[in-house]
Amino acid sequence: MDTRGVGSFIKQLRKNKNLTQQQLADALFISPQAVSKWERGESLPDVTSFSDIAEVLDVPVWELFGEFSNRPSTFENLVDESVYNNFISILTNTTTSAQLDIPFEILGLFNQKQKEQIINAILKITDCHMILEDVFLHSGNVQREIIVNHLIQQANFAELEVLVPLMNQGLKQTVLKNALDAQNYDFVEGLMPFLTRDLKWLIITEYQLPIDILENLIPFFEPKQLLEIYKKENAL
Repeated sequence: MDTRGVGSFIKQLRKNKNLTQQQLADALFISPQAVSKWERGESLPDVTSFSDIAEVLDVPVWELFGEFSNRPSTFENLVDESVYNNFISILTNTTTSAQLDIPFEILGLFNQKQKEQIINAILKITDCHMILEDVFLHSGNVQREIIVNHLIQQANFAELEVLVPLMNQGLKQTVLKNALDAQNYDFVEGLMPFLTRDLKWLIITEYQLPIDILENLIPFFEPKQLLEIYKKENAL
């Protein structure tokens, strides 16, 4: 893949949207330094980030690869309204995920409204959890939020745990707060390796966890955080 070409194109699209590197980074929950490296051609976005970048910059995901003028002819058909309608028809008439044989990479070719409707149709499939990881991988931030909120409403922490490594920090915070409110401490412990320093501070400052639960989480805290826990314990 042409690293410089991809980076140059991202820079062009960012400027067309009147976004600074900081604003693009904030939208993607990454550092502005990462955006700068992409645009200088020093590195490429993580493969799981392309759909999010495409969503923020308002382009089909395949366009980020610099293949707009040479894209396969099948791409022209995939964005056609009739193809979308056919896709929705397949999903709404599906009762089990085993009936589906769809490459979810094509999600990036639909517009925002279409993607949301597709995700909602998928979530109505009885055993949608069997395909959610694949769907989540190829979804943008908005679609991922829909999926996470759906699983939270169902209190399906088992499936949320599978998706955590693919979540941005904003979604991890949402999931963390819901798990803490539900007192699902086993889930919280499994979430700890994926949390930023700020989210770990949130656990300490905003929640009064039982001592035995905090003891299980000790290996994941930094020295300053452990000191704050010690102060809170001795203030009780």
